[in-house]
Amino acid sequence: MAKALCASKKIHRMFLKKNAKNKKDTYVCRHHAIALWWILDDLGLPSNLECSFTHSWIETEIDGKRVILDAYNNIYIMVD
Repeated sequence: MAKALCASKKIHRMFLKKNAKNKKDTYVCRHHAIALWWILDDLGLPSNLECSFTHSWIETEIDGKRVILDAYNNIYIMVD
């Protein structure tokens, strides 16, 4: 769980810096979710990239519990 949260927070900080440099929100939630999805895959944590018309997030299972990771908003919810 710690690796997933650490990765998500690093992605959030990285894209905030890029947006500040560009002076606009170029990197939105889908960019955060896709980057986190790739990193979780590299860490061996199977996950699902979920999208609605207005937002993207990751759903995965960590330590036997379903977890929702929203790297864009820095929100992490353990469902089970």
